[in-house]
Amino acid sequence: MSFPTLLLVDDAPEIGFLVQRLARKSGHEAAVCHSVPSALERLQTLRPDLIILDFNLPRPNGLELCAHLRRQTEHRETPIALFGSAARTDDLAAALEAGVDFLLDKDLLARPDAWLARLGEILQTAGSRTPSHLLEYSDSRMSLSPSTDGIVAFNEALRHTAVLQRGTRVVRVLLRRVLVRLWESSPDQVDPTVGDASVAVAEWLSPDGLGLAPTAFPPAHRARAVAACATALSDQFVRVWGLAASKAAREALIAWMPS
Repeated sequence: MSFPTLLLVDDAPEIGFLVQRLARKSGHEAAVCHSVPSALERLQTLRPDLIILDFNLPRPNGLELCAHLRRQTEHRETPIALFGSAARTDDLAAALEAGVDFLLDKDLLARPDAWLARLGEILQTAGSRTPSHLLEYSDSRMSLSPSTDGIVAFNEALRHTAVLQRGTRVVRVLLRRVLVRLWESSPDQVDPTVGDASVAVAEWLSPDGLGLAPTAFPPAHRARAVAACATALSDQFVRVWGLAASKAAREALIAWMPS
């Protein structure tokens, strides 16, 4: 029987000791590296189920490691969790831009049951990314009436207090991520006239990056694309913060949509 394998990259020996102790308690295998060079060497032979990455490592730092791994074919899809704090939203936004998938809060180490629960939640969802056909996905969850394209309501939802408490910069990063994946999943449906994801996303976003432009997406696909954005962004909230921590933000994000 194989057990989930974790790779912790953190320069504090006491943190590594605690993580390995909790891993043994939950039946996980945990390897610990204290620097980026040692992590890169270990990854030549290890294929972890999850990399837990500290932000503030000596140069090269954790984000540089994450960005490097995302450029490597063999690690492009390896799940990576930022080992940090939910309160440090700028750190989280930078980590998400580098390619991090999840947040694993260091404070949970003081609460072993909460740590194991969050780690189990991450491992359960780590192998499941945003569905490849986001337009089909939106139809299966919820849809808009023909009388509205939903952009105004979606933009208002993004400015709800519960959403902005997640961090304005973080929400911007996640919205861009969702839009890129939307274009990659069905470019011929969302806008066949644009041949590049970065160009499409720049045209779809509002000037402040915290919403959709009024003319985002071709009119024929606009309502379904907006619904896809809302549901996929809600799923990103779950992945980053977990079900419980993201509940209020997710409810605010999709409250305007009919079930």
